[in-house]
Amino acid sequence: MRYRHAFPTLCISQKFDFFRQRRREQNREDQRRYRARKESALQTVTAELASSRNKLEEAKKHYSLLMEQWNALEARVAQLEEENRALKALNPAESAQSWNEIFEMSQTDYENWSESEVSISQVERHNWSMDNSWLNALSGGR
Repeated sequence: MRYRHAFPTLCISQKFDFFRQRRREQNREDQRRYRARKESALQTVTAELASSRNKLEEAKKHYSLLMEQWNALEARVAQLEEENRALKALNPAESAQSWNEIFEMSQTDYENWSESEVSISQVERHNWSMDNSWLNALSGGR
């Protein structure tokens, strides 16, 4: 009896038809909204997939470049090891003595070495200190 005043001239079957039609319209609207949400979600996922594929391709390219560099470095290390073996084979006693001479500097040699012999300009010192800023950071900024 709630709808008696809303539909004074309609019979019961007409009222049910009205509600059925109204419910169908609501279902159609709900279906349109559902499809719109589904399409939006699909577009979002598709965009994320494309982005992920691009990142994967970039990572593959970067990996291949790194592998090329790695292989080149391995070849260079092998070449240097071979050269080192060949040099050691020439005269093992002399090569050991010469390396010791290179790395052993006496205190008097160090004291005799002065800046006047090296003559580095202020600009070169600045550039060198800027290039070795990482070394300054490790040594505590000295």
